[in-house]
Amino acid sequence: MARGGFALSGYLAALDAAGLEADPQLVLDSRFTREDAHRVIADMTRSGLAPDGIVAASDVLAMAAIKTLQEQGISVPRDLSIIGFDDIALATWYNPPITTIRQHIVQGGRFLVDLMMAKIAGEATAPVMLTPELVIRGSCGAKP
Repeated sequence: MARGGFALSGYLAALDAAGLEADPQLVLDSRFTREDAHRVIADMTRSGLAPDGIVAASDVLAMAAIKTLQEQGISVPRDLSIIGFDDIALATWYNPPITTIRQHIVQGGRFLVDLMMAKIAGEATAPVMLTPELVIRGSCGAKP
């Protein structure tokens, strides 16, 4: 869910690396709101599209997707797995707990401030890449 950004780029790159073509029908376009995620997932199920998994661009979108699917009698993770992104505090307590990609926000903020201060001081800076972490919980059906 949520077209664009790094998640879509990573998805397309992974397909390409595996020699597979992207199916545009499997990329759902949603704004970053619960209401829009609800609309997109409801439209998906009405259209008859039945994926076995969804990777949402945020944990909030993943939660909205789960709620919408549950309202339609679709069980997460039995019928469909969902993965979010961010690892917000509520992800652990949601039902089912959200499998997610954890960003290291505090560490990223520190790097951002350090780089900004170096730039202000006229120092040369190099790009910094932080490695996200997969946190497996109940929404994907895998065992942690």
